[in-house]
Amino acid sequence: MKKFFAIVFFIAVAAALGYGIKYVMTPVDTIEAVVTDEEKSISAEGLIVREEHVYYAGSDGIVYNNATEGSRVAKDSLISTIYGGSVDKDLLKELYNIDKKIEKETEKSESYASDYLSVENEIATRISEIITAASENDISSIVQYKDDINSLRRGEDITRTDKVSELTSQKEEIERSIGSNKSEIYTDISGIFTTYLDGLENELTPDAVESYTADYIQSVNPGNREDKSSSTVQAGDPVCKIVNNHVWYILLPVESSRLSGIEENTSIQVRFKNMANEKLKATISYIGDSDENGMSVVLVKCPTYFENAFSYREADVDLIFEDYTGYKVPIQAIYTDEDGNYSVIGEIGKTKYTCECEILYTDMEKSFVIIESTDDAENKLSRMERIVIGER
Repeated sequence: MKKFFAIVFFIAVAAALGYGIKYVMTPVDTIEAVVTDEEKSISAEGLIVREEHVYYAGSDGIVYNNATEGSRVAKDSLISTIYGGSVDKDLLKELYNIDKKIEKETEKSESYASDYLSVENEIATRISEIITAASENDISSIVQYKDDINSLRRGEDITRTDKVSELTSQKEEIERSIGSNKSEIYTDISGIFTTYLDGLENELTPDAVESYTADYIQSVNPGNREDKSSSTVQAGDPVCKIVNNHVWYILLPVESSRLSGIEENTSIQVRFKNMANEKLKATISYIGDSDENGMSVVLVKCPTYFENAFSYREADVDLIFEDYTGYKVPIQAIYTDEDGNYSVIGEIGKTKYTCECEILYTDMEKSFVIIESTDDAENKLSRMERIVIGER
């Protein structure tokens, strides 16, 4: 009898030792339960292409821009004036300051007409404007704001008409002193006004995309942007341009093999790595045939206003086709029950939990998935410290 118990004890010990040896040899492997972003994307470098209308000097002289850099202007707007003869640049500077004041006062008039504000807010606004005017040493504006405050406190209505008329008279007086020898430039489209020209405005257009090759795109070297404001020009010289701000494009050379399964009109996101990683919605507008080097021309359509797009020509971008946020684990970490539900094993300290999950993205080539807890999961992945991914 004693011999029998000794044999049973030996088997139990041996089994326990065997299990312990297996655990030592193949311990459980885990990873931190950390949320990550996973993208299906293509990186490429190319050129920003847009509808651009360049405007040229109608006569010799010095350029004065009636529109401000980066401003949106309407069709048939006066954007630049070429003053002939000898012009005092200080007068042009004074003219510019008056134009800015007229613009500011006009905006205020429109704001006051469309939005009723309390007397207290009106007064607070003018107090703030006095501080700004003081920093600019704008004495006349300070006097006007103080008069406005006194009028408001007396319960009087205030309009900006008199102020705009006064500034307009000052502008006309300066223009008369400059002389009548001038030519003016008006827009034929609406868009963004800029004086920075790089010489590619007439070479790159979205309508000509089928004529571009990957080699051509890679060979283009944008010239230095030249600011034409307040410069002396001759008749026929480029002065400024208007850029269509509604729709613009990115022209890219891309490896054809990376475009497999991607079609025209596919909605994507674009991240501009050379513009503070700004991300915008876009559409694949055109995909060209593969050339002898295995490259295709891709045109991406961007219908969103983006200020940097009008001052940059080169674009270093990521074309993002899919974007997932969740927990990245190897495929073998996923368990499937008889009903087809997925789960992983999570850990808090040394305690293990079954965490029901859904698979957001699968990469069979790299053997990983992106997962997130199901809505009704009892054990949320966000509570877990680690996720079991298998045996070492």
